[in-house]
Amino acid sequence: MSKEVEVKVEVNTELEEKQHQKWMQCETLLEETIEQLNDANIDELFQTMVDQVNVIWTQNLLIRFILCYKSQFGLSSNLICGLAKRLGYFLEDFNLNLTKQIIFTFIECFQNNHLIETLEILPLIADLYNYDICSELLILQVLQVLTKKNIKENMQNDDGNNNNNNKLSIMGIIRVIGLCGKKLNEKNQRIHDTIFEKLVQSSSIINQDTKISKEFKYLLKLKNDGYIDVCDPLLPKYNLGMLPCLPEPINFIISKELREPDDTFGEFVYNDNLEEVDQQWGVIKNIINDPKFSQIEEVVEEEVQDSHTDLASNENAQTDHNEKKVVDMTNSVDIQFKKEIYLILKSSLSGDEAAHKILKRRTPDDLKFNIVDIIIKTSIQEATYSKFYGIIAERLLNSHKAWKPAFYRIFKENFQQLDTFQPEQLRIIGKFWGHLFATDYIGFELFEIVKINSIESTAPSRIFIKFVFQELVADLAIDELKERLNEDYIQPFITGMFPNDDMDNIRYSINYFTAIGLGILTDKMRTRLEELENEEMERQHQQQENEEEGYKEVHEEEKEDRRSRFNRFSSRARNQRRSVTPPRHRRNNLRERSVTPPRERQWQRSLSPSPRRRRYTEIPATNKRNSRFQRKYRDNSLNNGYRNSPQGRQRGPINRQSRYNN
Repeated sequence: MSKEVEVKVEVNTELEEKQHQKWMQCETLLEETIEQLNDANIDELFQTMVDQVNVIWTQNLLIRFILCYKSQFGLSSNLICGLAKRLGYFLEDFNLNLTKQIIFTFIECFQNNHLIETLEILPLIADLYNYDICSELLILQVLQVLTKKNIKENMQNDDGNNNNNNKLSIMGIIRVIGLCGKKLNEKNQRIHDTIFEKLVQSSSIINQDTKISKEFKYLLKLKNDGYIDVCDPLLPKYNLGMLPCLPEPINFIISKELREPDDTFGEFVYNDNLEEVDQQWGVIKNIINDPKFSQIEEVVEEEVQDSHTDLASNENAQTDHNEKKVVDMTNSVDIQFKKEIYLILKSSLSGDEAAHKILKRRTPDDLKFNIVDIIIKTSIQEATYSKFYGIIAERLLNSHKAWKPAFYRIFKENFQQLDTFQPEQLRIIGKFWGHLFATDYIGFELFEIVKINSIESTAPSRIFIKFVFQELVADLAIDELKERLNEDYIQPFITGMFPNDDMDNIRYSINYFTAIGLGILTDKMRTRLEELENEEMERQHQQQENEEEGYKEVHEEEKEDRRSRFNRFSSRARNQRRSVTPPRHRRNNLRERSVTPPRERQWQRSLSPSPRRRRYTEIPATNKRNSRFQRKYRDNSLNNGYRNSPQGRQRGPINRQSRYNN
């Protein structure tokens, strides 16, 4: 018996490992499906998901991915409910589990006074009702949760938390009615009117906040117009007659059990009956892949369109061949297109709603840049930057990769036309693009056109880059921004802003980022500048040494050349022709002198009388100075006269003292 138990345990572990590997493969496929989901490819991605993944087994994992992408990346509630509607025809438990997780998230955010998270989850709850996944009972319970406190009693209190709760409740009610008021008015007009009466009674709170009053005025206008601007649900085109029964809306009741979170939701659990589950999913897959089920309405539409085109071609063949082509030079179509986009932006309560309306138009790729241009031009009309437009840009970029080239093109155009914007507009545009850079929907590769130096940069460009980086720091924090700028991949694209070759450009960039309070981003440039300065000093020192060595070599060559010119024994001197004239005899000091004795010299005094000596005392001494001069002159004269005589020359200098003593 023990051996049989061991064999069963080994078999179970092997099956569990295989199931876990299969689970991981399904996890990657589901994540890719949710990441690429948009209005244009929802049917295509649904078909691939059905072919590759057993949704019966992995439905909790799919729900976890849906809510994760909703909270982190703002996945459209219209797409979530459209996907849930398609799966709900075959899986009743899927919509029930999805609704439970959505309501749990809503209650948790509302009790913790998380304003943004609560307002983001409410459109998803409203679309559950719009797609007939849940009944109006869910909407009434959500409205009851939002209005559980008496507004008048809370207004009498001065507590700031109560006022915040009131604002959150009223804004939540306005959002829910704005999204599902059209269907609620059609199904149960009495409930619809009652909710509006309660909103009118709380006008004192509404008027305290300009944002709430603005949304309430738009809701009243929407109601008076019959909810014309509300988007229609993305319902699938299926032949529902092939299904045995259609799912009914869920009468969901909010209970206290939902307030306890389930941490293990969506994790891997071993299933003993996985083969049976695969067989059940195989039956559902065959129904979905049946052409009669999934393409019946498309076939009918194509047949109707073909018949209309045939009739139109036959009727117009006889009349159009003589007509001339008319060219519209007024750009009326372009103006009307921009006007419609502008009205969508101004009439939307949130960025998600505006993005959904824009995506619903199915704009061609070559016209998407016009929409981006209108979004930016509308944003600069505001007094300050509004994240409403940043959210729209996020949703558009997240919907499909075809929007990226449009944003890249408009960024380059805006950067080239910065001189045409006012300083306030430069601030708004800089914060708009900085927000998109922080979300990583557009990469830092666009910084390739930005140059920060004394020649190429201008005052508007420096202001623009300043607000771009300030928004990046506000969204990412300075440390994360520094890490992203230090990535090896991005270095070739930011050399214009952070140069590493020219010392003048490096100093200019360091001074610029230090002046705007981002000197920490210049650490790498500072070290590079020190290296370049050291290299420059070494190069100059080496150049100076080379010049000195060259000077010495030239000097030595000149000396050698000079020596070689005057060397008698050099080849040049030997090659010269010698003189034919015989050389002069050199004087020989050793030759014999004459034997004849020299003549004797006889010293005799001259017979002529000596000249009369002059008496210097005859010169009158008028003063002491003259007497001193006479004495000096007399002594010199006596000296000179005696020394120049023959006796003086023989006897040497006169001893002046002995002479005068005698």
